[in-house]
Amino acid sequence: MEKNRLFKKITPLLKIDSAVIEFEKLNFKKINVNKVWHIEQLIGYDAIILDASNLEFARYFINTIRSHHNTEYYLKPLFIYKPHPLLDIDLHNMYDGEYTSEKDLPEMKQIVWDIFLKTTEIEDVLSLSYEAQIIKRVLNYFYTRGINEIYCTKSTFSNYGYVYPMLNAILKEDGESKGLDLLEWAEQEGLITGKFHERIYLCNKCSGGFLSFREVCPSCHSSDSNTEDLVHHFPCAYIGPMSDFEDQYENELNCPKCNKNLRHIGVDYDKPSVIHHCNQCKADFQDLLVHAKCICCGVDTEVQFLIPKKVKKYEIMKKGKLAAISGILASESQKIIPNMIRFDTFKIMLQHEIYKVKYYKESALLLSGIHLNNLYELQQKIGRHAYDRLIHDLLTEVKNMLKSIDLVSIDNDDTLFITVLDADIQETNDILLKIKTLFTVLIYDNFKKFEVDIKVATIDITTDNNIEDYIKLLKKEL
Repeated sequence: MEKNRLFKKITPLLKIDSAVIEFEKLNFKKINVNKVWHIEQLIGYDAIILDASNLEFARYFINTIRSHHNTEYYLKPLFIYKPHPLLDIDLHNMYDGEYTSEKDLPEMKQIVWDIFLKTTEIEDVLSLSYEAQIIKRVLNYFYTRGINEIYCTKSTFSNYGYVYPMLNAILKEDGESKGLDLLEWAEQEGLITGKFHERIYLCNKCSGGFLSFREVCPSCHSSDSNTEDLVHHFPCAYIGPMSDFEDQYENELNCPKCNKNLRHIGVDYDKPSVIHHCNQCKADFQDLLVHAKCICCGVDTEVQFLIPKKVKKYEIMKKGKLAAISGILASESQKIIPNMIRFDTFKIMLQHEIYKVKYYKESALLLSGIHLNNLYELQQKIGRHAYDRLIHDLLTEVKNMLKSIDLVSIDNDDTLFITVLDADIQETNDILLKIKTLFTVLIYDNFKKFEVDIKVATIDITTDNNIEDYIKLLKKEL
């Protein structure tokens, strides 16, 4: 009798049907692979219970929810039912608990309320930069869950072999290569701090991490080659491949130079090295090149031009937790190479210099240009990452050869513009020729004798034309 009265008190708190569980004013929506669902319809539910027995569907559903731009969706509490054994490998911390039966509902209710209360603290502030917007969403999620660490896990579903689950869900497949750069940016901003986990190397075109490493011929880059021991015959000093010494008819070694038998290694002969023979171009060589072919985009490049990246485990700092609440105060991120000003800013500053020349008539102003005509071919070979480093080094050399008041910028990745104050054209052209010679030697020596085609020119700035006319005129000269 007492049990029946107790049962009557509890049952109004728990209502179960095929699609929704109602428990103490909370609605838990049940989802499985066989039920039709639309993400817009989930906004009215307090939490979701996902049947995760189908791994592919569970991965798709969780990533769809967590990648949504609206906090009402990507912060929604999510519990799993019948989890697939592999679910947690690449979806670590992407769900809030496991539902096995009605006895788990009181604990789930507390989790839902804890998440809801923390969600009310978050200000949905539109950040100024792309980096800030993405990292803010990641910090929002971890703050509402009380999680202080951002883990990475190995995964074949990632282009670079590792997954930061929440971040990868937001970026999706097309942009996930930016994930490591975004985390580096967040660490520089003091939002998170990283601890080294692994070093990886990525394709210099698509940033893919699935690479096929091969030893190739230095002449034709074919991997079709044979390797033989190089034999040194002591008595006559003849050195050649093992095949030169092998007797076609008898199982013994004979020197092709002096026709003596080679019996004892270390006494008659030794093997100081190996030699390789390319079956395609027939070249013989001792040093193989190591190339990496990207499985994703097919680009085949020398390993020295791969992009090195550190994979880290991150801890969310106090500043990161505050950023989840109040937003990230960061200016718009711009890709600026050190020692260079942006080209649009350069034109504004050039206009200011023209005004000065007009006012101080004794001042002189020249506009010089350096055009690297075929540098795109080198960029295709070495990749964007190495190319940016090259441009940085070249600009540093240019700045070192100019006065500190001269301005330098770059347009379309291959044309440098320089404003030269208070100098005559002949003196300026002499400096440009020195820069041209320096660039030619640096690129030739460091990039396997690549011959860059460089043009230089200088024009005198007066006040008769506008900036765009001067730039067009200089480009015509180049």
